[in-house]
Amino acid sequence: MAYCVNCGAKIVEGAKFCANCGKQVGVNENYEQKRKESYDGEVHKCPHCGEVLKAFETVCPTCNFELREVKSSNAVKDLAEKLQNVISQEQRINIIKNFPIPNTKEDIFEFILLASSNFDADYYVSHLKENDESDAWLSKIEQAYKKGLLSLKNEQDIKKLKEIYFEIKSKIKKVKFNKKGITVLGVFLIFLGTILSVVFYWSYLFAIVGMWILIGKHIINKRSK
Repeated sequence: MAYCVNCGAKIVEGAKFCANCGKQVGVNENYEQKRKESYDGEVHKCPHCGEVLKAFETVCPTCNFELREVKSSNAVKDLAEKLQNVISQEQRINIIKNFPIPNTKEDIFEFILLASSNFDADYYVSHLKENDESDAWLSKIEQAYKKGLLSLKNEQDIKKLKEIYFEIKSKIKKVKFNKKGITVLGVFLIFLGTILSVVFYWSYLFAIVGMWILIGKHIINKRSK
């Protein structure tokens, strides 16, 4: 199929003039003038069957070939090495927050296991209003979990991902409950000692114990900063 060099319209076979703009078709042009096409971005295909893949797919929908990325695997290892070589808390937080979550199954699990091993639930609960490293890790864990739910196809893999994620959330709830329980116990003993001191002179000991519990909790929180 030939095209007009002036306007790009298709030229009817045997025509001497373009029907669209009227330009004369070259007499000596015995070759086809092919329309040029250009594409932006990258097209990802399955290395096994050639099927075009959508974003975040870890298994080919046509042949069930499991996809793996060497670059992503190296990226998780590079992250761990970077964090080992950085002392500054601010730099560590920035490195964690700016790390792109990989797409493949192995890399998602490798990252979320790395993140969970570095996440300190006690420190996180004690510093809820602060922008610290534990907060950065939890934020990336949330991202990895959501991305895993979108990209993982195998039910067993999804189940495993949920187990890791909810184990982390369970630790946070447990720490919050324990810290709240200590506060409630301290306040209760102070209240009990104050009330009973009217009848029993020795009951003020309850209040003293309660005060020491609250003071001890405050000291522990101070030292953890």
